Amino acid sequence: MGKNDISSIGIEQAGKALASVSRRIALLHLAYAKAIVKELGEERGTRLISEAIKDYAVKIGEKIRMEVEKKGLETTPENFGEGDSYALPDFPGMHTGRETVKAADGSTRYRAYGCVL
Repeated sequence: MGKNDISSIGIEQAGKALASVSRRIALLHLAYAKAIVKELGEERGTRLISEAIKDYAVKIGEKIRMEVEKKGLETTPENFGEGDSYALPDFPGMHTGRETVKAADGSTRYRAYGCVL
């Protein structure tokens, strides 16, 4: 088996690789955010970063909504995981556990524990 042969990679090794890539992407985003705040100042930089995060969330939500509707499912938080494009992996590497909880306002929330980020 060559160095680049991944046909027999184990779940534990895949999880470690996923966690490593996730941390690197998170550090890249942190570096961008710090550079923006340094250049624009705390108030303007934070506002710009918040706008970018909101735009990201809206794009993810729209894509998931489309996929859930295509499957003929109701667009509820419980069905969010039925969208395939941006579903987070459910194996070791991203988090140590997760649960669905009801928030004080009655909405459904997802809580992850031991997240690598």
